[in-house]
Amino acid sequence: MSAPIVPVYMDPEELAVLVQDPAKVPKKDYLVIDVRTTDYVGGHIPGGINLPASQFYGFLEYINANFATVPLIVVHCALSQVRGPKSARILTEYFQTRARTTTGTAPALPQVKILRGGITDWVAKYKDVPGMIEDFDAELWESELMY
Repeated sequence: MSAPIVPVYMDPEELAVLVQDPAKVPKKDYLVIDVRTTDYVGGHIPGGINLPASQFYGFLEYINANFATVPLIVVHCALSQVRGPKSARILTEYFQTRARTTTGTAPALPQVKILRGGITDWVAKYKDVPGMIEDFDAELWESELMY
């Protein structure tokens, strides 16, 4: 029996360096997967995609077909305490299983990380930094519904 996969976290500052680097291309050099559902409204990380955790298993083939060559995949939810880590574990296990069942030389596996603090910490740190949040709605974040 293999050891359980332990999630690896990435600090928001590390992801911010990638997002702000004009030489880095989202969906090519890195991919941000936001697994929130109805709480997705109000803002998200630029260049990210929304694949809700409640349907995440159904997105695995899509991710593999479109983003398997992306070297870094960062997964998050609101706080990255439940949905984000679970989705990151599922994705990591999926890639590892595919690599074991692939004949010949398998390509390098994407590194999957979880954004520490989720979008909540991201917004707290970068809400006033231009270009760091797409579709930002300050009123939603100021309401009690977002916390």
